Amino acid sequence: MSEAITLANESTDTERVGSISQVSGHQHVLVACGDSFVGPLRLLNRGRVLVKRFSGASAKGLGNKNSVSQTGVLVTQLLDTYKPEQVLFVFGQVDLHILYLWKALKAQRDGGDPPTPDDWRVTVLNSYTTFLRNDILTRRLTDNSGYLRNIFVASVIAPCVEDVHLDESVRKYQRREEEAAHTRDLRLADSKVPTDIHARRAMVNEFNMALSSFCEENDVRFVDINKYIVKADGEVKAEVLDHDPSTIHVRWESTIPYWVEELTEAGLTANDIHVDLNDSALQYEVEKKGRMQRRKVTAADATLSPTLSDYTVMSEDPGSPLHLPRALATWTRGRSSTPPPISHTRPAQASPERNSAWRSRVELGRGRGNAGSPPRGPKPSRFSFNNPSRSRAENDDNWRFQPRRNSVQHVSSAADHTGVSQSTNSSPALTPLQSPLFGEFPRSSGITTRDDELTQVLEQPKETD
Repeated sequence: MSEAITLANESTDTERVGSISQVSGHQHVLVACGDSFVGPLRLLNRGRVLVKRFSGASAKGLGNKNSVSQTGVLVTQLLDTYKPEQVLFVFGQVDLHILYLWKALKAQRDGGDPPTPDDWRVTVLNSYTTFLRNDILTRRLTDNSGYLRNIFVASVIAPCVEDVHLDESVRKYQRREEEAAHTRDLRLADSKVPTDIHARRAMVNEFNMALSSFCEENDVRFVDINKYIVKADGEVKAEVLDHDPSTIHVRWESTIPYWVEELTEAGLTANDIHVDLNDSALQYEVEKKGRMQRRKVTAADATLSPTLSDYTVMSEDPGSPLHLPRALATWTRGRSSTPPPISHTRPAQASPERNSAWRSRVELGRGRGNAGSPPRGPKPSRFSFNNPSRSRAENDDNWRFQPRRNSVQHVSSAADHTGVSQSTNSSPALTPLQSPLFGEFPRSSGITTRDDELTQVLEQPKETD
């Protein structure tokens, strides 16, 4: 790298003076780093679990020092800054649930040969385990060096998107509008490699078995919530499914007790769930409805289709649509999870400055469990959208009104979990790749957000695949 990355939290106020428990006066027992699937851990006590989410980051690119996202570099810098005793990694979902499908479509478009499930699984596994071996295990606590006492690695969650919704799913997660346009008429069923649910389940299962073996051989704790949420036939249980049949995510509130159960060795208990799961679910439902209404109001003047502008997704494949469309040397802050009320319909010809400011606040992702107040008044936009595109702006919300087959409005009860007691009311749908933040670090500010998160996107050369 030609440009040094300075973490925003390196200040006199948060300078490390010992173990991570000294930072901000909290006793953090675990640092969790991952893609958007690390999200459920944000329902835990922030004073004990520090969650850093790199949405859209692939396991394959973690060890690539020339990657666009620089996720692996940021992860190791974070660890070396805070020196936690325990760390959890949650990566691999983007590779197996999104990039494999995109490569199948790209090959169909270009007339090439996509990787088979076995080839792709081995490629991702080798890259991921190489990163863990070279960059994480070397930071293990010894008599003379290191600081990591326990290392936890999570499995890839079983696929939950049925074949009938798969084309819709891959389109939704595409980041580049031009790539989405070029593949819109292609069908995954026509690909040269299998993309059906059985093939995807087999790929994920074999990946997890190999990852589990690596963990066992290297004295790493393997965390697998699939054993709680997957039935004997491989199907994901209805009570953890999202209502959106095209999302790759499972519900936060329904799965967080299983994460706690699997991380008991790290010192977590049910008391670490610091929100009422039913309140959290209802709060997010209200927030989501507000976002949907605002999207309808501004669909006519959106500079990007809502599907693309709502989520920042990055990939380690230069041919993937999951790259940022441009380098943004900018810091972005998360906001309160409670949306401001809509008092009137926006005029069709609103000023560009206000449109950008409004969209930037909408884009800043979800903050479930946060009791903060909504933003007040327009703020200057931190983003500039230079390439207008409205290809899917008018029908973006269609999927949100099509509930997933067999999904259940349910937050897991005490009967569902061993030693973990929660209530049993409704849980809302999750939005895909919830946070637009690719690397999240605290920054001192007068504004209080749920995780005080920022993202720095640096201009870096694209890697070679």
